[in-house]
Amino acid sequence: MRTVVIAVYCFGVLVIALAILSQKGAFGPDFSATADLVPNRMLQPGDLTPSPLTNGYYIVQKVEGGKSVLSTNLASLPTIHFQENIVPTVLPVARVLVDSGTINAAASAKVCDKGKTNLSVTVQTVLCRPSVIDCLAVVDFPSDKLLEMSKTFGDTSPRLQASTNSC
Repeated sequence: MRTVVIAVYCFGVLVIALAILSQKGAFGPDFSATADLVPNRMLQPGDLTPSPLTNGYYIVQKVEGGKSVLSTNLASLPTIHFQENIVPTVLPVARVLVDSGTINAAASAKVCDKGKTNLSVTVQTVLCRPSVIDCLAVVDFPSDKLLEMSKTFGDTSPRLQASTNSC
C-alpha cells in the first residue's frame, strides 16, 4: 500500500510539473524579435512583437528576427566592451536619431563638429534618460586618432551623426 501511495504522489508531481512547463510563457515573456537584434541594442518600440514597454532594456545576446526573446536575454544596463587600440568614448547624440533606430548598437556613425566630419566610428550602445532631448552614445574610438581629434576639436564638443547624414 505504501508503494502505491508513493507512486501516485510522484505521478501527481510529474503531471503538475509538465502542466507548468507546457504553459506558454512559463519562464518569462513570450516576445519575438521583429528583426535581428545585436547585443547592447537599446530596445525601441517595434523591436519586439507583441510590443511591450521596451525603453530602458538592452539585448544581452544576438537574437535573429522571428526568434523568441526571453527575459533572460534582456538587461537594464548595457555591457561596455574593451579591446586593444580602441577607447570607448561617450559622445552626445540627438534623441531623434536613437528613437528612429538610426543610432544604436553596431551602427556606423560620424563624429562631427562645426559642420565637418572628422572620423567614422562604430556605436557600442546608447544611453537615454526619459524626457531628455539628447542621449549618450558609447563609440569605439581608435586610440591612434585621439591626439588628432583633440587638436581638431580643441575645447568644443563634437557630436555623433548618422553615417548617411551630413554634418
